Amino acid sequence: MSSELRTKQNASETRVSNSVQVDLDGRFMLPSGEEYPCKIVEMSTGRILFSTPVKPDLGDKIIVYLKELGGFEGFVERLSPTGFAIGMKLSETKHKKLDEQLMWLANHDALDIDERRRHLRIVPLLRLTTVRLRNGKEHIAKINDISRSGVNVEANVESWSRLSEQRPAEFKWIPAGLC
Repeated sequence: MSSELRTKQNASETRVSNSVQVDLDGRFMLPSGEEYPCKIVEMSTGRILFSTPVKPDLGDKIIVYLKELGGFEGFVERLSPTGFAIGMKLSETKHKKLDEQLMWLANHDALDIDERRRHLRIVPLLRLTTVRLRNGKEHIAKINDISRSGVNVEANVESWSRLSEQRPAEFKWIPAGLC
């Protein structure tokens, strides 16, 4: 193996950053399509540690959605008395973005850092709305906040993992929700 190839391989193997203790609510889906609430207690760019009474099988593919960070998928690597852990393989772009988000989560309380938003966010007085998807289905949604760059809405749908496939044309999927 050439030294150049070995260097690239070693760099990709060491991309997993240190874990960050977090307290994030989320939902995850098992291969069967069943969805469950969960608490994420530790996270890195390569692993997520779940706290939940639901125990998938080792090797199961898990899809998780976290309001603060968005969606991730990986395979169950470890079971514990309080939950399980998945391993993830992220693209270079998603890896870098998650690394920055985790660094912010780890430091924002200790350093008293305000949220870094491009535009001022406003919480409207009337917060209920309807989101109409491309397939014609409508969902009641709650407007969390509005800014010049978009609107953050929260909707309870039957299968949140399929929501991004049916999003309205003028909306884009971001980690905070639909904007």
